[in-house]
Amino acid sequence: MPPTSAPKVVWDADPALVGQALDNIAQTLATLVEQLIDAGAEGIFYAHTALPQAGLSRDRSTFERLSTPHDQTVFDAAGDASIIVHTCGPNANVEWFTDSPVSALSWDSYLPGNPALDEVTRLPVVGGVDRRLFDGTHADLIRRQARESAARNHGRPFLLSPTCSVDPYAVTDDDLRAFAEYAN
Repeated sequence: MPPTSAPKVVWDADPALVGQALDNIAQTLATLVEQLIDAGAEGIFYAHTALPQAGLSRDRSTFERLSTPHDQTVFDAAGDASIIVHTCGPNANVEWFTDSPVSALSWDSYLPGNPALDEVTRLPVVGGVDRRLFDGTHADLIRRQARESAARNHGRPFLLSPTCSVDPYAVTDDDLRAFAEYAN
């Protein structure tokens, strides 16, 4: 009989093993980043997601212990290339990344617990249009959010984009035109 639920990962059950696994992942990503930069990439987009569903709490000390040193390995591999960090989900703890050696920060500013783009001033920001609007029915809202976000972030480094990935099967030409109209 199969188990009724997957076992929870306990990050502290074997700290040496977890540390080695995270180091292996970071080294693999660092190698990939070096190869991308060597091949001509001018930067990387680094999506960061804490995994509370896997038992990784979102407290800062756990983050600094289990994530920060490994993230730094990847950032170091990028050298002088641009790095945009996207911190995913609600309560994304954007402030934990404001002192990171990155070029810009991205997060979904429309999700609960996340700051508005203009509340983060230390680094350039990426976002401005709620990703959920790209579904073929909200072209006017896409235009409005693009215009309002650009106005709120005027005078500072800012890249207008959806707040996270959009569903490529739901986004329509009208959505893209509405977004592009503002950019022109």
